[in-house]
Amino acid sequence: MTILECVDLRKQYGTGESLIHAVNDISFTVDKGEFVSIVGTSGSGKSTLLHMIGGVDRPTEGKIIIGGTDITALKEDDLAVFRRRKIGLVYQFYNLIQVLDADENILLPSLLDGHAEDREKLDSIIRYLDLEDRRNHLPRELSGGQQQRVSIGRALYSEPELLLCDEPTGNLDSKASEDVVRLLQKANKERGQTIILVTHDESIAAKADRIITLADGRIIRDTKVSA
Repeated sequence: MTILECVDLRKQYGTGESLIHAVNDISFTVDKGEFVSIVGTSGSGKSTLLHMIGGVDRPTEGKIIIGGTDITALKEDDLAVFRRRKIGLVYQFYNLIQVLDADENILLPSLLDGHAEDREKLDSIIRYLDLEDRRNHLPRELSGGQQQRVSIGRALYSEPELLLCDEPTGNLDSKASEDVVRLLQKANKERGQTIILVTHDESIAAKADRIITLADGRIIRDTKVSA
């Protein structure tokens, strides 16, 4: 079952001689339950592409269809609600609220959406993240790896259609990076979570089921990873 369809995507910046084609005519699909890595050198368009899929940025042309909804046709308010309910975003620098503890950071988007706290679900995610003894700690009291696990928990709490990760290990040491990647693999295999991961690290990319390689805003390779 196709969960994501990108059709003839383009993203342009500037005009005339300063025109930049950050994403230049990209089309691909992702099936439900796939774990896809997007790789490429700096400036290849990988983060721009991810931000458009996540509804954070708008394409200049083309369509992005997630779970049957064309998000490029949504008004800003409707897009914000869709993004909050259907898309989980994990960034390199965690984006945690510094005055909230781990529990509160995980719950925040759902509470902002008007949902009551689901203590059983929260407890399950905290155990899943191996943060039982850190759940009442503020971000400054957590290691980088622990902060990123909180960020992943926040994204998973709403059970999103897509989990989008933009260089999630870029600010971590090798041990914490391995832990985060294992957690993403576990979410994919055990929870059936569809994941799209942007990374410049080929060894991390190889942990996915499929690698899409970009150059100059275009897809130059789309390959399945051998088991």
